[in-house]
Amino acid sequence: MKLIEFKERKNGKVAFSLITTIGVLFVGYAIVAFIGATLLRELIGIGTVFAIGFVAVLYFLLLPKEKDISEKVI
Repeated sequence: MKLIEFKERKNGKVAFSLITTIGVLFVGYAIVAFIGATLLRELIGIGTVFAIGFVAVLYFLLLPKEKDISEKVI
């Protein structure tokens, strides 16, 4: 938690959202790979799509808070 708080002070919410996105993607892919290896290989593909979609939803929910980024994209 100290590392995350230090990065929040340094770069604001951008660093926290980046850490959250990478963490959710990594943990989600690890869980999906474990379940897919034990049950079915098809779950890896479905779970990967679901994990990417979940990260995309989190990213777009956090994006409107950053006005500078949204203006640059538009």
